[in-house]
Amino acid sequence: MIILSPTYSKNEKYCDILISLLDNYWPNHPKLYFVTDSGDNIKYENKIITENTKWVEMLYESLITLKQIESSCDYIFLILEDLFPIWDMDYNDLNKYLEISKKSNLNYVSFLTFDADWGKDNYRQFFGKDFYFIHNNFNYHSQLQPALWKYDHLIKTLEYALENKINDPWKFEFIKFSDDHYVADFRWPNILNGLLVGNLINYEALEKIQLPEGRKLKNSLIIDSISRNRYTRKLKKIISSFIN
Repeated sequence: MIILSPTYSKNEKYCDILISLLDNYWPNHPKLYFVTDSGDNIKYENKIITENTKWVEMLYESLITLKQIESSCDYIFLILEDLFPIWDMDYNDLNKYLEISKKSNLNYVSFLTFDADWGKDNYRQFFGKDFYFIHNNFNYHSQLQPALWKYDHLIKTLEYALENKINDPWKFEFIKFSDDHYVADFRWPNILNGLLVGNLINYEALEKIQLPEGRKLKNSLIIDSISRNRYTRKLKKIISSFIN
């Protein structure tokens, strides 16, 4: 299993901080690769650089490249850069869910940042752990919450997207390519919509970042939020000196 995190050059500045948080909150996690269109602002060595900037094409190309590097990889834990963990989690429990998912040969299991009450009337239990079916009437069948994907299933889903001219992550989430998509009864330590909403900082997420571990990330997001406002751009260095 490999963790794969798609990002873009504009958000690369957060990646090295995010991997340090992942190391802290998920010790001995699987190997991670960032997928990006640049890589210039990521010191972390495992990077796959793509020429494509369209999200689906970018992810598809990166999976082909990844298989050349990690030939034994049969599962992908896909996590967007703004959904990395920002507070403590029971990583031993997470590891159990992942192992059961693989042993049960499941195509897709998501780990939600919100409560999935809509799915709890229809579930299966594998090896003592609860997995809820994603209802057919739930639009986001392939939602981009942190999720474990069987490698071949993700490839086929992306190929379906490309054949149907779906190239952005928002439309990708609506793809219903197979019926066996599950949600694990495990709360992922971030919030719905993550750290970034469009080109803006999600202040609700900012408040949830655990300190002191997340201090560097919080500072970086605050400074970035200030710098995006042209009226306060000149105050960036002054405020930075106070919060660092």
